[in-house]
Amino acid sequence: MLETWLAEPALTNTTAWRTDPLENTLARLRDSVEEQKATTWVADPTCRTIVSVLAHTDLTPQEESLLRSVVQHLTEWRTNPQGLETRRFGTGLRYRVEVLRTTPNPTELSMRGGPFDLHQSPAPAPEDDDDAPAADDQADS
Repeated sequence: MLETWLAEPALTNTTAWRTDPLENTLARLRDSVEEQKATTWVADPTCRTIVSVLAHTDLTPQEESLLRSVVQHLTEWRTNPQGLETRRFGTGLRYRVEVLRTTPNPTELSMRGGPFDLHQSPAPAPEDDDDAPAADDQADS
């Protein structure tokens, strides 16, 4: 359903889409549907773009409520308004679950308890130089 919404031509002309194009995200969403995956990882910045883009479409009251909940929790995860000690929970899944559990403004999402994963990819490892001699080759020189 998200892929269908985001594929609307009017949404590709929004400032949010032009700033952070979502073509690759749409392709990933389509692939996930075709492969019948239960979840699709979406990075936090991409999620924020999606929310900004969806704000320009006609949504049902329930969809609007869900979108407001997502925005609230994305903001809470970023700003930590409860002042949770990140040393106790880290900054990943356990932290997000605790933010949802302790939010002063429960939403339909926080009442479900989460977790709602946001994936941050690690920086890619440097690639080996295939032209460099291997350690064993250098020992023979």
